[in-house]
Amino acid sequence: MSCKVWPFFFILLFVNGVYAIDITRNIPYTYAGQQTLDLFMPDETGIPEDMLRPAAIVIHAGGWSNGDSTDIESMAAWFANEGFVVINVNYALAPENKWPAQFADVIQGVWWLKKNAVRYNINPDKILAVGASAGGHLAAMLGQSSVNNLNAGIDSEIHGVVSFSGAWNLLEAVTEDQIFYISQMLAVDTPEARYLASPVYLINRHSPPVLIFHGTEDTLVPFQQSIYACEVYATKGLDYCFLVPLEGHTHFSVVEPAIFVNAIRVFLNWWLAQ
Repeated sequence: MSCKVWPFFFILLFVNGVYAIDITRNIPYTYAGQQTLDLFMPDETGIPEDMLRPAAIVIHAGGWSNGDSTDIESMAAWFANEGFVVINVNYALAPENKWPAQFADVIQGVWWLKKNAVRYNINPDKILAVGASAGGHLAAMLGQSSVNNLNAGIDSEIHGVVSFSGAWNLLEAVTEDQIFYISQMLAVDTPEARYLASPVYLINRHSPPVLIFHGTEDTLVPFQQSIYACEVYATKGLDYCFLVPLEGHTHFSVVEPAIFVNAIRVFLNWWLAQ
């Protein structure tokens, strides 16, 4: 099979802005110490010391097998510039590390935010998961499940998801490219394994609000997956799955930044007021 190149069209979308932030790099965050995160702190000039900040965990793309936190750094900086405490995480990559190693790492990222909530003035009830492509899939998985850390007395519950072309249903992977990436990630590529790693089947009446951007001509992660995710939200009585169709765009397209920025700000203003 030919070498696969994973698209990073969304990485450059947030390059504009004034980043009056502090960045601390390479902080170990998993219990084994193998994975690191970069911490982006917003400018706190004129902000009361006791004011709690929303937080975001930002998760890079790469087909679960490539990339690192530097690929999505501009997005992390954008959210910090909007007042979020942001962690931009690395996670275990396939094929050396099989599922659910990737999910286990980002779960520990949420735990890290909650353990450090007091230190960084984080509102533990306002945590957003943001991800692109494979990172969007991991963000959606975080949104649809909550894993307890019994020793530390914390859980991985988040309160909102922003996904850029993230996969919702791995059972629908049928093309050569789709099967390649999934077979790299899963220890054994079976319908049951795909089902358990598909966030659409975990949606429940407690699922958090979701904002999804997705190209209507995406063949790598079909647009229909995001439509179906919002339909499932509706069947659970939830009216806060927001889908922004990127008309005519594929997984590889470069999209006008204003489309993302404006929609995200509308979503954040609503989400923060809840």
